[in-house]
Amino acid sequence: MSTVLAKTGVTLAVADTMVLPGIGVYLGRSVLILRETPPDRLGLFRRDDGRAWDCVIVPSRAEDWMPQLAPDYARRVVAAGWILRRTGVRRPQEESAGIVVATGGGGTQETRADLFPLLSELLAKAKARSQTGFSIRQALGPRAEGEALEGIDGVFDPGANLNAVFRRADLVISTAGYNSVLELASTDTPAMIVPIPRGLDDQTARVRLWGPQLGFGLLPGCIEAGATWLADQVDRPRRRAPVDLGPDGAERAAEILLDMFCPVS
Repeated sequence: MSTVLAKTGVTLAVADTMVLPGIGVYLGRSVLILRETPPDRLGLFRRDDGRAWDCVIVPSRAEDWMPQLAPDYARRVVAAGWILRRTGVRRPQEESAGIVVATGGGGTQETRADLFPLLSELLAKAKARSQTGFSIRQALGPRAEGEALEGIDGVFDPGANLNAVFRRADLVISTAGYNSVLELASTDTPAMIVPIPRGLDDQTARVRLWGPQLGFGLLPGCIEAGATWLADQVDRPRRRAPVDLGPDGAERAAEILLDMFCPVS
């Protein structure tokens, strides 16, 4: 990829939380968008030619997550704010999407082997504790490879509009991907978020930050408490206030990139 980039003649390249081997053959300016990453993995995103990134854009608020980077890592580090599709609250005329499980691709086959039994156990315990009972649908996109949770009541493909499903849902159980968590935060839908192990971002840290704000964060050892929360939310439905996510990080990031193209003197 670096070789192809070098041959294009572009003057500014942007990498989104990814490793770009051989970047030294590209001589233009470079920007890294760096999402929440465990401190011991930050080194994975250094340029492998020893040069510093011209800029690292952190797509969060500085008070929520800001990495400590050495001067030779990046010439400039800017917290731009959260970048997301702001979905809004459920509208009175909108049909409910019910209770939705959104596991994305569920990570790798090995990850699903741990995640799916955990979620199946959680749902079984919650149904046993609920006084009203409930059914649940799983959003299955192409990356899920057709694998559904045991005991699920239905599956559907949300297409490109999972954020709209989040808004219309009565309750969502979701893995803690960057986009999913922020799209949920911008709605008034109660949510349980579940971390899965990832090599490049820290979903456990994300669950600790967002779980209390969205509803419940299912950290290790919390399955009993999670099942009780879920059953109570089903038996006594209530919405929550959308999270104040601050200024639009996409606009700030665009301003930074535009200034790199056309510096203001």
